[in-house]
Amino acid sequence: MQLPIYAALLLAVNGASAATDTVTFEQAVVASRSAHTYMCEGSARLRVDYITTRAGDSLAYLPVSGAGHIFVAGPSGSGVRYVSGAFVWWTKGPTARLTRDDVGAGPALLDGCRIVDAGTNAAEASDDGAAAKP
Repeated sequence: MQLPIYAALLLAVNGASAATDTVTFEQAVVASRSAHTYMCEGSARLRVDYITTRAGDSLAYLPVSGAGHIFVAGPSGSGVRYVSGAFVWWTKGPTARLTRDDVGAGPALLDGCRIVDAGTNAAEASDDGAAAKP
């Protein structure tokens, strides 16, 4: 049975009240979903949801400046480079960083991010799990 992508994600800022974002793609079929929590420099905590479609598209959903963004994986020399507008989420193994592509080599918005959990399958993810935004 083919199911469309329904990503109900909770976003919270360091213990602030959570808001639910629902993202629906009627034509995309999910092959796999997982979530990781990252701890970044400056004690920023960030939940990132990863989705791979049966067509092979890889997506990441994470909050940036108070709004949820859908990032799409693209070419990368090393690791995985996800892009959403001017924002870039780079991952390599258990590490990641968030930058703005339009500022060149400027400082990262979030740097030194490391996975602090074992990850969850979307079916195991709790509806009250906390995620943070930069």
